[in-house]
Amino acid sequence: MARLRVRESGFHFATGKWLGNPISKTRDWSSQHTCSDAVGPQSDHACTITHKVLEGGLVVAQISPQTYYDGMPATYNWGTFLSAPSLTIGNYGTRVLAGTGPLTPRVNLPLFILELKDLPAMLKHAGDLLHGLKRPHKLSPDKEAAAATLAWQFGWGPLLQDLGKLLDFSDAVRKTQRNLKNAASTRGLKRRIPLDSDNRSQHGDEVVWSVFGLNINQKYYGYKSFETWATVRWKLRDTNGIGREPTYNEAFKTAMGLNPGQIPITIWKALPWTWMIDWFADISSSLQASYNIIYYKPTNLCIMRHSKNEWFYQPYYVGAKLYCTEAHVVHEEKRRIISFFPNAALTLKLPFLDNFKLSILGSLTVLRIRGR
Repeated sequence: MARLRVRESGFHFATGKWLGNPISKTRDWSSQHTCSDAVGPQSDHACTITHKVLEGGLVVAQISPQTYYDGMPATYNWGTFLSAPSLTIGNYGTRVLAGTGPLTPRVNLPLFILELKDLPAMLKHAGDLLHGLKRPHKLSPDKEAAAATLAWQFGWGPLLQDLGKLLDFSDAVRKTQRNLKNAASTRGLKRRIPLDSDNRSQHGDEVVWSVFGLNINQKYYGYKSFETWATVRWKLRDTNGIGREPTYNEAFKTAMGLNPGQIPITIWKALPWTWMIDWFADISSSLQASYNIIYYKPTNLCIMRHSKNEWFYQPYYVGAKLYCTEAHVVHEEKRRIISFFPNAALTLKLPFLDNFKLSILGSLTVLRIRGR
């Protein structure tokens, strides 16, 4: 059964005069908290929680005995949240099943070995840049910067990340062995995975008072942010395997991507330009999720998002007898959606262009202009 709970506090009422006429202004609340959820036997349920808090922002004026304001509350804009992908199972479900599954490798060792063939060219390009050689590839500075961005995002970054995991592969195998053991227990394996996040700072000015013959334009600074993550619980499909201890050899093959079921995934990722195809049809995640689902059953998939706006308004002064106090405005929302029957369906979609994708597309565009 759905329910809605609301709690408000901070009622503020102030009076004054405008050209001898009594005036008043009200702020119904300075703090509002709402929760929309459900009451029932299920352990997980959809939920939306919002918080709005406003501190300060009071206008005080002593212009004349016939015109004055006695701490009247100014009006502030809560703002829209930062743009983010729609919070749906269709957008995130396959990624969650691929990233959290017990059979998802920590390092795809065969793919890592295949990509080592690019190491000599990567070392030469890095050496040229570090030694300050003048445009070794006869590229303009902007194209050289774009090439360096791509070299890091698709070359050095993944390479160093995989090397770090391989240096401590015994720890990776131990963690995989523990996950396989938990997945074979009666409670199952609960996993958490980060999905999306962004943070943008802003500054400017805003009209917070425009009544009774007075305009107040207050300067502000602050930020908008959001974070998306998910949780899911995995259990063995074959209940006869519950309680069985996974061997070190099984955990090693799983952690390093050496299981036979990983072969199609490795081949797909090794093909050129498949990373861009995955933006529109996440075939890599669909293959990995499908492989996990063959042997394990995902349950109670929950996707959460925390969005937040926070603004700091500077005091506004026009002499000693007219001012607006500083203000602090916070608006945040926490949402949770539920899928009790997740699947690894392949869907075509328009990709959400976050900072990472925009930087890659920008670099490709720069390299494409005038040809390379």
